[in-house]
Amino acid sequence: MKTTVEDCLDIDVDWLKRHGYLDDDLVGLICWNELLRREKALLRTHTFGGGADLSIKSSTLGVDMSLKIVPENPCLPGRRKAFLCHDTISKHRKLYLPPGGDTFACRECHNLSYVLQASHRSLFYEQFRAAKRLRKLLY
Repeated sequence: MKTTVEDCLDIDVDWLKRHGYLDDDLVGLICWNELLRREKALLRTHTFGGGADLSIKSSTLGVDMSLKIVPENPCLPGRRKAFLCHDTISKHRKLYLPPGGDTFACRECHNLSYVLQASHRSLFYEQFRAAKRLRKLLY
């Protein structure tokens, strides 16, 4: 069965912006609280001009990488930001880390689908997605 984005840990540019990572050079911790797993990673940002460099490090996840954050539209540098996927060199608002993976990359690079794209939608997945949405609202 194909891995879905719901199975993955993700990192979101909007979350980074809401928590001040795109305003100044910061060091902090990001935590993912999924139903059956808790993970964390050290984040370090270095801002410059219209973009930023983001360093993610986690020994438990086996991740140690840097990501570029650039303006989504170069003509409007103060507006929305996006990650530059290191494989496809394309801009994305979210990057994903699949189970057992060691690199955050876009959905296309990891060949991910959405649960809704699956041929069946079980009650378990619906409950899982509802719990995940509720957790995002609370944190």
